[in-house]
Amino acid sequence: MNYSEVRIVGRSLRVIFGAVLAVGFSAGNPEIVFAETAALVVSLAGVIIFYILYTILLADRVLAKVNPWLGALIMDWPLIVVWGVIFGHVPGIPPPLILAVLLYFGLSLVLSGVAKYGGCEVLAIPDIILGKRYNVACIMFSPIDWLETDGLVRPIRDDGGMTSHESQ
Repeated sequence: MNYSEVRIVGRSLRVIFGAVLAVGFSAGNPEIVFAETAALVVSLAGVIIFYILYTILLADRVLAKVNPWLGALIMDWPLIVVWGVIFGHVPGIPPPLILAVLLYFGLSLVLSGVAKYGGCEVLAIPDIILGKRYNVACIMFSPIDWLETDGLVRPIRDDGGMTSHESQ
């Protein structure tokens, strides 16, 4: 499967989940958003720059040559480690950096849905900035994309019927 394009269900779920994640964590942490705005902006810029450099370093050398699922693990491991740190309550991690990582993930999901990008969500921002798309799976949403592509998940029309591609 080519992970570079997704249909409406996968796109919608990415946008909804990303918006809930970004807005929810921001609204839940007003002390960081308002009192530590500069640190939050710097942290978010740092996360974006990290993923752009990480993509430049690995994209053509590794991602273009490996299985899309292995590519997803390669690109997601920094985010997975940070999530482990966040939920493990490891001391010493600045709260603006934690919120910046969550915002990056949420914004990446929204952008990947808007741009119809079905690949690894953490690549959405680097791919848009670098002008390339890499065939890397999305751990969370690729299974939904498969179901949608195979015709097992279809949006419902206003009249309650199925869309134009019925199951065979």
